[in-house]
Formats: sequence, C-alpha cells, structure tokens
Amino acid sequence: MLGQGQPTPHELARERFHAYFSGPITVGPGRFSDQAKIIYFRGLGGSTQFRHGDYQMAIVFPTDPTAQTFGVAVLEDKNGNSSGILGFDLTAVPNAVDRLGRPTRFTYIQDPNIYSGIDFVNSSVGTLEITYSKGSATAIFNAKVYTSGLTSPIKNSDLYARGGRITPRSGR
Repeated sequence: MLGQGQPTPHELARERFHAYFSGPITVGPGRFSDQAKIIYFRGLGGSTQFRHGDYQMAIVFPTDPTAQTFGVAVLEDKNGNSSGILGFDLTAVPNAVDRLGRPTRFTYIQDPNIYSGIDFVNSSVGTLEITYSKGSATAIFNAKVYTSGLTSPIKNSDLYARGGRITPRSGR
C-alpha cells in the first residue's frame, strides 16, 4: 500500500509517532569478544500508538574505540488485544554523550525481524533521546511509523459487538 508519490498531509499525521519510557538501567559485560560492555534498559511508558507500554533496550559499547556504538530497542503495547510490538535498530550519534560517556542520541530504523500485531507490516525511521539519572533513564522516541492498517487484530471488533451484522454508516 506504499505509494510512489508524496504522502498526503493525513498520511503524514497518521505516521507521526512519539513514545516515552522510564525505568532502571544496569551495566553488564559484553557478550562477545568485540563488545566492551552493554547497558540494559527496561521500563514503562506510552506512545501515540498505545497508552501503556513496556520497553527493553540494550546499547553495546564496542571494544574498538573507533567502532560505532549500537543497540536494539523493543517497544510493546501492554494491551494484548493489539499485539503491537515495534523493534528498532539503533545507531549512536557520534560524540553525543553525557559527562560519563554514555550515549544520549541515536537514530534508528525498523528491525525487520521484530514486529507483531498492528505493526506486522511497518516501516520506521526516527530518533531517540536518552537522559540518565541515578540508576535509571528516560528514553524519548520520535519517528515516522508506517503501517498498512490491515494487521490490527481489533479492527473488526465493532462487527463482533453487533453479532456480525453490518449496518450502514447512516444508521438506516
């Protein structure tokens, strides 16, 4: 359903995505020889797509100081009816770090292997801002998230509520 032309103003508004999450962070060792350490994030929040959500994120610091810092973020709608899950592949913005050397800004694209429910067919591109506090962090995601609108498990809930009867919009 992606068109070849420019998106309409309505489509641009539909794709606008904002999410915020806060929660604890922990630092662990790298899991492979080319990883110096990993910061793990988890927390609660919400978005323009879902009111209550969970997130988990990991940022990998490479052993090579010239290599790119990267990570993965997974955002989940707590409403099991929508089954919405978004996964983002993160790339750190060079030199955007706090006074302790922790990355504060990322760009991201949709991870093609992490999706579910309403986000089954999606395309995403955006930015992430992280602010750190004692043992916790707040993550703010801003993006364009395209979904086809055809994979929502709750799209036909109104039909079930009427016992499958289809009534005209005019009410006649």
